[in-house]
Amino acid sequence: MNDSMQDEKKSVLLENVQMLEQSAEQLRYSLEKCKTLASPFSPENLESIEALSARFARTADILTQKVVRSLLLYLREEAGSFIDTTNRMEKMGLTDSAQTMLEIRDLRNEIVHDYSHRDSKEVKDACIALAPALLDAIARTKEYIAAL
Repeated sequence: MNDSMQDEKKSVLLENVQMLEQSAEQLRYSLEKCKTLASPFSPENLESIEALSARFARTADILTQKVVRSLLLYLREEAGSFIDTTNRMEKMGLTDSAQTMLEIRDLRNEIVHDYSHRDSKEVKDACIALAPALLDAIARTKEYIAAL
């Protein structure tokens, strides 16, 4: 593969990182706003929880489907299935636990596809519980990419 193709892959990777940084910042804002909310929730609280869950799902998607996949392409590695990707993330030191990344993905799927029969408090609590691992994986991934 020639250098211009690698340059293009790195450019895509860096654009994806920028998109991830913006999404993570919005997620952090929603986390702070929702941490202290308690039921019964007002309509404004429910709107904030909806924003939190959407931002959580979007940030998880950008990390795994855009940034990590474009990183693997840049490294000339096969992306494979989502489970393969999370295992690769763990081996690369991008996350402490592939299992936790799968839990993040499961919650993302519940949010996006409305699989969940959880109430707003459960969704909020699940996002708040898994957000530190997601944000840690983002920080580690950015460090890894910066060292390339």
